[in-house]
Amino acid sequence: MLEQQGFKIDGYRETTDGKVDTVLDASQASSRYLITVETTAGGLLLFRVKTPCLMPLATPGASS
Repeated sequence: MLEQQGFKIDGYRETTDGKVDTVLDASQASSRYLITVETTAGGLLLFRVKTPCLMPLATPGASS
């Protein structure tokens, strides 16, 4: 699903020491988004999304 949205899977790790522990890293070059999804204690998921600054570009002569 991420690949259909233009993301590249950069890493995947899964371990099973009595419980499943999984981490997935993906990036999208065009938007410069970085995504990490991992399992946590209790079976919860942790989502991290890193984005570039979302402020619009400054226009010369525009008031701030």
